[in-house]
Amino acid sequence: MGLGLTCLLSASLWLAEAPYEVSLVSPPRLVTERQTAVVEVRYRVPAGAPVPLKLELKNDRGQVISTTSVMVSGTGAHPARYAIPSLLTTSSVQFVVWLGNDWRTPLGEIVHSPAARLITAQRAAAMAADRERVGAD
Repeated sequence: MGLGLTCLLSASLWLAEAPYEVSLVSPPRLVTERQTAVVEVRYRVPAGAPVPLKLELKNDRGQVISTTSVMVSGTGAHPARYAIPSLLTTSSVQFVVWLGNDWRTPLGEIVHSPAARLITAQRAAAMAADRERVGAD
């Protein structure tokens, strides 16, 4: 077997044994300003080799407005808590997750949610009342 094929097979086996995957589970499409949104993040990294799981929130201009990190290892889920800003600062937010220390060289894919529109607490309460009223009919 040639050296090139051996290296290719070795790299393929390493990738198969050490996948780095992250995903957002049902991120919200609407969020209430000045509240906390919790989004489930699933991850898969090599067991016994902890890596940082980065949790970012971006504004409607694509700028990172908050970032936190938690060490993860193996396969699991993490309830990411995001502090939603005021409507005065942005009209929507985007939840972003990735694995690694530097976004320029992430371990796997950087995952972006669709934009989640911000609403006021009053609007959220009115929508909840509407849902309750429709459910009661």
